[in-house]
Amino acid sequence: RSNSTGGNAFLAYLHQSLSKNRSWDVMSREMLSANGSSGKVPAVGLILGEDVDAMAMAAATSQMFLGVRMQCAQCHNHPFDVWKQKQFYELATYFGKTRRIENQFSRRVYTTEGNETTVLWPPERKKPPVRNPVVPKFPFELEEFASVPSHVKRFETKRAEEALAASGANQGKSLSALLDEANPDAAFENERGFGKAVAQEAKAATQALDIEGDLYRQSVQRTELAEKVTSPYNRYFARNMVNRMWAELIGRGFYEPVDDFQDIVTHRETLNYLSDEFVASGYDMKWVHREILNSDAYQRSWRVNATNEHDDKNFSRYVIRRLPAEVAADAIRLATGSSERVEE
Repeated sequence: RSNSTGGNAFLAYLHQSLSKNRSWDVMSREMLSANGSSGKVPAVGLILGEDVDAMAMAAATSQMFLGVRMQCAQCHNHPFDVWKQKQFYELATYFGKTRRIENQFSRRVYTTEGNETTVLWPPERKKPPVRNPVVPKFPFELEEFASVPSHVKRFETKRAEEALAASGANQGKSLSALLDEANPDAAFENERGFGKAVAQEAKAATQALDIEGDLYRQSVQRTELAEKVTSPYNRYFARNMVNRMWAELIGRGFYEPVDDFQDIVTHRETLNYLSDEFVASGYDMKWVHREILNSDAYQRSWRVNATNEHDDKNFSRYVIRRLPAEVAADAIRLATGSSERVEE
């Protein structure tokens, strides 16, 4: 939302991050956990765009990052939905301490952390005599395996290589050597999911920020939530982006709508393969695009024949679609040599 506080800075952050092919999990953690002003921390534009509302952020987090619509559970337990109202409140509590502050002199808007949560149970509309703070709890089950699966090992090895390369300590070690040295079990806890070591580093970094005295107090709860959302053991996260990209490029997702996963999936093995490989790639967005664009499904003809005339779910032909307005405008700009760009 370019017209919301920090909206333009947030859009610029997204464009720049995608053009640099930054990892999707890294971007997601930034957007979910950031505090500060949009001028210095543009990723905070996500929560500012939702007016720093805990309930709105719970709905946005599940829908945008996990492909699940939970907002109906904000008001009631739906008889045909798996998500309960208490689970929605527990997710919202991760955002319950975040506050929107506007400096009275400079008019600068920023976010920080308060001491008390705004999310209380039971819901106010039930007019209970007492309402108590809700304890945050991640409502999505993380996958469990007898041993660390191959795609997670490759993901962790890739991140270890990147860290070594950045520090200059790699000293030419081969991938096989790094795999032998890796200890994936140390990075996973049943209670907290992926990132035990990462969580310890984040905790140390948070302590170094002087949370009690810092103007932009960082959120311990939202940092924890971001780790759980982006965990390679959280299938919702990788599957959501793969399905969205497949739908964007081919015209229909493995499940529809793309933001309302109900476990009704076509080509489940293909979706699982792409999701696992997306994790192994280090959540590389360009990898997803290359894999889909090079697939037979994408490269099939749009011409209809007797065998696929009525097919609308097996990807047996390419479906002709109109270009989105922004894409059409950019295509015209490129074709005509115009330097003007469409305003977001």
